[in-house]
Amino acid sequence: MQKGEYWKLNIEEANILLRHKDISSYELTGSIYKRISQKENEINAYTTLIDKTSVLRKAKESDERHKKSGYRSKLDGIPFSIKDSFVTENVYSTAGSCVLKNYIGQYNATVYQKLIDSGAILLGKNNLDEFCMGFTTETSCFGTTSNPYDTKRVAGGSSGGSAAAVAAGECIFSIGSEHYDSIRQPAAWCGVVGFKPTYGAVSRYGIIAMASSLECPGPITKTVKDAATVLSIIYGKDEHDANTFSPHSKAKFKIKDIQMNLRIGLAMDYLDDFVDREVLKVFKNVLKVFKELGIEVKEIKLPPIKDTTSIFEVLYRSEVASNLSRYDGIRYPLLEEKQSNIEEQYNVIRKKFG
Repeated sequence: MQKGEYWKLNIEEANILLRHKDISSYELTGSIYKRISQKENEINAYTTLIDKTSVLRKAKESDERHKKSGYRSKLDGIPFSIKDSFVTENVYSTAGSCVLKNYIGQYNATVYQKLIDSGAILLGKNNLDEFCMGFTTETSCFGTTSNPYDTKRVAGGSSGGSAAAVAAGECIFSIGSEHYDSIRQPAAWCGVVGFKPTYGAVSRYGIIAMASSLECPGPITKTVKDAATVLSIIYGKDEHDANTFSPHSKAKFKIKDIQMNLRIGLAMDYLDDFVDREVLKVFKNVLKVFKELGIEVKEIKLPPIKDTTSIFEVLYRSEVASNLSRYDGIRYPLLEEKQSNIEEQYNVIRKKFG
């Protein structure tokens, strides 16, 4: 890595360099802004970028903390981005929709609040399919996010902007949300790590919901260890979300712990019929590594996958119909051209029916 190319670092590497004072958060953040200026026009990973002066000021504050009293956490001074379905106070919170294009958040989502309390530095909000409804970001009001490895291809979705930003070095890590593969799919398409936590492990509070009961916020990172680091910050009980839990006073996630009497359930029925042969080959090689580490891999039976898709369709469509009915141009402002369109249609109907 050449000097100044700090955007290539993962969380663990950046943390080591910061603590040894080999680099500063100011330098790290500046490097990523330079990378954004080089790549963002062709990738379109962001809906909103925070003012550079403001962000660099926060980076300086992190550097000062380090000098005086040490870092708040492993994420202190680390620049990140977050999917634009999370509400952020005084920052545009659009959910990728023209209906909310001018909406500015009035409070902070719990996940975001935990991250800024830990010292992490927000760079901006990431592009997504409108109201999370899609798998490619092609439904976004802000245009499609391109895959950093081939800009003629999409980055996946609905958390496509988050995955593309991490893969392109436009942030060190990002936060996405998932109902049905919306973290893991774009992460896979962009060659990064996407982790969907257990339902209730991370608070849903402050997410502009597509389907409230199905929301699962989670990290998108460059390595598995980085995902564990982010999860240790955002994990836990939240008084604003009754479904959250915290079995331990402080969650700890360590990669080395996987060697301690771990058992993995493997449902091969979900893999044999429709998974690409090359992908399946890699998957089975990973299973061999687990066994070499002393982990027990046990085949199990689960309900047929065709039934799970049908169940999901019923649940999520019902919740979408309920959640999105509030965006009717009365409770939230529409763009002028959209409002004009609606008034025109109303006048036509009024004339027709008197």
